[in-house]
Amino acid sequence: ELGLWAHPDDRLRWIAELDQKGRVVDYELVFRNRHGEPRDFLVSAERLDFNGEPCILAFLYDITERKQAEQAIRRINAELEERVRQRTEDLTDANRELESFAYSMSHDLRAPLRGIDGFSRLLQEEYGDRLEAQGGEYLRRVRLAAQRLGTLIDVLLELSRVSRKAMQTIAVDLSTLAHTVVDE
Repeated sequence: ELGLWAHPDDRLRWIAELDQKGRVVDYELVFRNRHGEPRDFLVSAERLDFNGEPCILAFLYDITERKQAEQAIRRINAELEERVRQRTEDLTDANRELESFAYSMSHDLRAPLRGIDGFSRLLQEEYGDRLEAQGGEYLRRVRLAAQRLGTLIDVLLELSRVSRKAMQTIAVDLSTLAHTVVDE
């Protein structure tokens, strides 16, 4: 009659459960305040006999702010999930483009590299005996550099495909790796 129940059917369900069990604990209900605004409550109640009079002892706890905070968290989580989905999609696209670029670049770099290595090998085989020691050393270094560049191209191409492979862990001796880099 006072219009406190925002949803009259909730009142009927609450009373039915209270009648059936004799008590209700942490039942979520919506009441209207004196301005008619809905407020969320946790209600615990128990039927008692007080000096021979049946009565209901009820405790109401206003959880409106908590519910609003939960709703805000759900909204923020949904926005975050959408951002993560979008960023994942962007990253997948970028990885695909990177892989395509790396494949194209490796193909474009291999042809001149094969020429450098092949012609320097022919030069070494056919004219190596006519070259001075220093010239032979230069030619050997050209071939080693060309082969090293070929290896680097292979490694870069493999790196561009890393997003499609399962991660593998291996032990690495960082000291040895550092010494190798210094030696090179």
